[in-house]
Amino acid sequence: MAKLDSKLPGLCENLLGDIVHPVSCIQEAGALALAELLSELRPEFTEATLELLLKTYKEKLAVCIKMVFSKTISPPPL
Repeated sequence: MAKLDSKLPGLCENLLGDIVHPVSCIQEAGALALAELLSELRPEFTEATLELLLKTYKEKLAVCIKMVFSKTISPPPL
């Protein structure tokens, strides 16, 4: 696997953006790259990035929950 330059500013944040991309292969590539990068970073950077990831997860989860509960359920056709 290629070595990532962990000194690039904003690299973790950009990879977080890839993780929520609508195309699944980009999500997967972003997740793999972020996992590799996190294994090379100092603990304080890893912790901050994981906090951002959790925040993003909670935001996306809230949107999904709103979408599920805002749908009108119609009776099935007879």
